[in-house]
Amino acid sequence: MPNCNRILCPVDLSENSLGAIELATTLAKENDAKIVFYHVATVWDPGTSPELHKYVQASIAEDKAQLDEIRPTDPSVEFEHHFVLGNAGPEIVKATKESDMVVMATHGRSGIARLIMGSVAHYVLRYAKCPVYLVKGIEVKEGKGKGKGESKGESKCETQKSIESEMFVTDVMHQVPPLHGFETMESALKGLNKARETAAGVVDGSGNCVGILTVTDIERFRDLEKRFEEKDETVIDEIFEVDKYGMRRCGTYNFDQVQRHMTKEVISLRDTDSIKDAIDLFEANPTIHHLVVLDEDDHAVGIVDLANVNRSNFVGREKATS
Repeated sequence: MPNCNRILCPVDLSENSLGAIELATTLAKENDAKIVFYHVATVWDPGTSPELHKYVQASIAEDKAQLDEIRPTDPSVEFEHHFVLGNAGPEIVKATKESDMVVMATHGRSGIARLIMGSVAHYVLRYAKCPVYLVKGIEVKEGKGKGKGESKGESKCETQKSIESEMFVTDVMHQVPPLHGFETMESALKGLNKARETAAGVVDGSGNCVGILTVTDIERFRDLEKRFEEKDETVIDEIFEVDKYGMRRCGTYNFDQVQRHMTKEVISLRDTDSIKDAIDLFEANPTIHHLVVLDEDDHAVGIVDLANVNRSNFVGREKATS
């Protein structure tokens, strides 16, 4: 592996995530590279609660102390620690821009269930800017491994409920590959059916999000097709476009392309936004059922479905601490 000087090793301080250290050390020694032990801590808004504010600060201090204790398994390997506040997936992907390789575990505190639902490891694997090595760890029951599960256990349950209400959109986001505007509707429909999804972002040739295609858009397309085949004259104005001179074009050259049928008014949010941000957008726009999630480069990286962010789940948790 030429020019491998910097190996990024993300850890969430659980026993499973630390399982990647041995491989990172081996690769670093083979390539005379430095390991960067990288931890992203989620910081929750403590509001006006002094108790919650103290809890958050104590949690940050504990994370920093645990990160500082991490070392390569070979003392001859050079290393450094980076402690970052934010959303784990996007923050790690940003760090990959300055790294030559990523070595991380597939399991963290949440075990295999989180991996299936769209884990940080899966997110990094999809969007990293450098090669990624994933180390499969064993599942550790909550409170049994090293790290914060042991010290916090089931205490401060009310505070923990408030914290859970501020999860990030990437925790519930569907990682749906975007469609291209020039794709055919048939191709898009097959892709959505295969992925068992009901919507996907649409991008242009530069990868910028220009729309969203939903099941509603597809149903409208099917209806137009059927009416056209049945020689329904009322469909003419909807299929044959009018040019800038007011003349109706005689061809339907792009009628079957996604860009003709997508919803162009896209309501989006960032991959660093919280679920509460998504809830607020859904409530402000009651007619929509999907949000497009964009990364820092305005590229579509997933979809948030209204069904995934049931407002009552979070309201109940917020009330628990009031």
